Amino acid sequence: DEDGLRQSAGAADGLNHDREVLVEDAVPWLDATPERGLPEGCCVVTGVPDIHEVDPEGRLGMEGYQQWFQRVVELVLRRLPAGGLAIFMQTDIKQLSREEAATAGGGKVVPVGSEGRYWRWVDKAHLAMSAAERVQGSRLLWHKIIFSGNLNAGGGRNSGVAGYSHYLCFTTSDEPEPLDSFPFPDVLRKGLSTWVSGSGAQCLEEVLAYLRVRGCTLVVDPFCGE
Repeated sequence: DEDGLRQSAGAADGLNHDREVLVEDAVPWLDATPERGLPEGCCVVTGVPDIHEVDPEGRLGMEGYQQWFQRVVELVLRRLPAGGLAIFMQTDIKQLSREEAATAGGGKVVPVGSEGRYWRWVDKAHLAMSAAERVQGSRLLWHKIIFSGNLNAGGGRNSGVAGYSHYLCFTTSDEPEPLDSFPFPDVLRKGLSTWVSGSGAQCLEEVLAYLRVRGCTLVVDPFCGE
């Protein structure tokens, strides 16, 4: 039950943790949240869903998906409270063909066992940073790399994605970032995760320790998945 969940969450480190799950669609929820409307002291830690998760039938196409992705990043950054941080974990994908880039069916990525060719590398770090530039006062604080841990994967989860993920931290704060503010490695191992596209425990431990030092008291994940 809920009380049991809360008790078990706080047992590991003796701190009083709480967890609230809102059963809503993330984008309409963000749309309905006022600008700078997330609670004071909160930070966002999330991953914008991949194209196969939001457009399995290929109606958006890759161009439509990229526009949707950037709109989500903008929404998150505009909802941050004063001095808030938003951290995104994103994995690049490969677009199958030029024809699919221009059609409504352009959202496919290279499946396992395909012809072994692809048309374009879709850099989600570039998409996120381009979106952040459209939010006044937003800036990138750091960019780290999460390694999947499999040197022989040759492309991560399958041949259609990178074998690493971007860890991107943005802020809307007016304060500069101290050079010695709780440093952690630029390249991290993902660690265990509950599903193949999930955030890894090891990299999350690093970033949550960083957020605690920064004074974050609440973590918001609009796309919590599992």
